[in-house]
Amino acid sequence: MSLFQSVKPLLGAFLLALVSVIIFYGQFDYQGLQIEPVTWPEQPWTLVTTHLVHLNMQHLWVNVAALLIISIIFSSYYSTRIFLNVFIICAICASAFPLFLGTPISFVGLSGLLHGLYAYGAVHTLKTNRYFGALMLALLVFKLAWDLYNANQSVAWLDGATVAYWAHIGGAFGGVLAIPLLKRKALELLSKEE
Repeated sequence: MSLFQSVKPLLGAFLLALVSVIIFYGQFDYQGLQIEPVTWPEQPWTLVTTHLVHLNMQHLWVNVAALLIISIIFSSYYSTRIFLNVFIICAICASAFPLFLGTPISFVGLSGLLHGLYAYGAVHTLKTNRYFGALMLALLVFKLAWDLYNANQSVAWLDGATVAYWAHIGGAFGGVLAIPLLKRKALELLSKEE
């Protein structure tokens, strides 16, 4: 296997990380990328783009590091195209879930998407290693329960913002939903790469 073939599944993650870094350090107003409960029907792109915006430098780099780590761990389940498709499904679910619950929140960051990518990989792991996959899913459920338990507490390193726990749950749901939605296409793409 060439170096390019081993890195290829990670291109989607590197692309998202790069776009997030450019948005954060760029010299432009990114308010039109953030989701707002009142304006999202007129600005549907914010269902996806809000995940690329970050509150501060620490928020950005923690999310970018987690994105790359999750992508490396589960790289055998992704091609670049599958990764980007899972990203879109998870991003929409992470944004839509709080909106459909009637929770008037505005949030930014990759964390809802990260929960979805993790859920997607953990469910796939169940197929090859049932016990490890079950452990990974149990950790995800514990993390989501922890988010709910600490729902209204502000987080100092997020500039006093609260954790977007409904987006985390929506993202995890999106990761699980992506499996049946992409099943046939994923099998075709991954078999072509081998």
